[in-house]
Amino acid sequence: MKKSSAALMLPEYGRDCAWEAGWYAGSGKPVIVYIDDQIEWLRDWMVKGGINFVLTFNPTTFNQLKKDPILKHKKIIFLDYQEMLGATVKKILQ
Repeated sequence: MKKSSAALMLPEYGRDCAWEAGWYAGSGKPVIVYIDDQIEWLRDWMVKGGINFVLTFNPTTFNQLKKDPILKHKKIIFLDYQEMLGATVKKILQ
């Protein structure tokens, strides 16, 4: 983790990722989350607190993220298609 540039969280994740997300947030390194339709973790504020970017290609999920009391203050990015994930993460890290 110390040698990495960022955290990329991929489904499925939940409270078990809270420590890592918090460590990255405290280190000043960005936490990037990719989500499709796995929204159970949205109930867990301990994971959401350290997130910087949320990426999704699911329009329903995107709208739900925009309404979330914690995540609506984060950068939420809608991907036109799933294959944009790699390029979008690279752009964030530039």
